[in-house]
Amino acid sequence: MNISSKAESGIRAMVEIAGGPGALKRSAISERQQIPMAFLTQVLSALVSSGLVKSVRGPDGGYLLARSADEITLLDIVSKLQGPVMPRGCLDPERPDICLVSGPDCLLRDVWAALKAANEQVLGSVTLSDLSSVGKGGSN
Repeated sequence: MNISSKAESGIRAMVEIAGGPGALKRSAISERQQIPMAFLTQVLSALVSSGLVKSVRGPDGGYLLARSADEITLLDIVSKLQGPVMPRGCLDPERPDICLVSGPDCLLRDVWAALKAANEQVLGSVTLSDLSSVGKGGSN
């Protein structure tokens, strides 16, 4: 499974936001995480649209987590920024016929499904608070 640059940058930005005291400015996130400002702007916009991050306007404005850091998992972030965690498109429940080899009877389908479940389990078990200095129960 590949994690897109957008999803990885989103994780890094959200860890930075989770560790900040109050709203964190985009320029601070960009500088600390070495994410180009234009790309970070796209990532933060997607995170705001997805409801994981909120934007605060004004001189003390910036970005805050929309929920507590211990309630947001890597799976939440990855799935919002790059879509479902799927090693193969044939696992899409809307398109079981997409398998190019043998359709829904593909011999590897069970393997891909197990890999998908394992990826989701790992990503779903790690929260932002696990990756940042934010204490359990801390919320932004």
